[in-house]
Amino acid sequence: MKRSYSLLCAGVLFLAYAGSALAQGQISGSVHDFRGEAWAGATGTANDGDFCEVCHTPHNPPTDPGYATTVDAPLWNHIYPDTGTTASPTFTMYSSNTIQATAITAPNAGSLTCLGCHDGQTAMDNYGGTTTGTQQMGAVAANLGRDLSDDHPVSILYDNALFLLDNTLVDPASGGNTAAPLLRNDRVQCSSCHDPHGRPGLLKFLRLDNTGSNLCVQCHNK
Repeated sequence: MKRSYSLLCAGVLFLAYAGSALAQGQISGSVHDFRGEAWAGATGTANDGDFCEVCHTPHNPPTDPGYATTVDAPLWNHIYPDTGTTASPTFTMYSSNTIQATAITAPNAGSLTCLGCHDGQTAMDNYGGTTTGTQQMGAVAANLGRDLSDDHPVSILYDNALFLLDNTLVDPASGGNTAAPLLRNDRVQCSSCHDPHGRPGLLKFLRLDNTGSNLCVQCHNK
């Protein structure tokens, strides 16, 4: 009897965990579901409706020119945008008279994964080793372009040292902090605020409900 009860409890826990895991992301039917696009997954095209393949590959990510060999995303399958050189970067980064973070000249891996489509210039169909795609993101709000000076800063280091310079921030090194779980290798990235796989009930792929600026105050002490 005890064994049956234990197995029942284990089964319930497994189903609860599985349901929770599945609820974390739902690409199918979202704007990141590219199966209806001729360049990605429409019936009769090369990848046979595999919407995951635009970003990820189960084996052997490509190492062709333009593809990163190490990235801040699992088995990345999509080309990175060109970042130019330190002297002549292709992105214009955020800057202001009040920002305390150390200035950077270009986004790094944690945000380049997103900008490989959202910069509006890198071809969305450059994945799986392809470097000759022509399908750029159209004139939509999600097209950030290469000028990021009017967007929230990305790829900046957000650590205790920055907190000590700017007391309007939450200390990411403090116990019970809320900022640290949103950071990627101690940096603010696109994925700090957005989950490309989506969250149930949340618009714009936000990681948290932003009612009452809830997402903002995880880092900004207001």
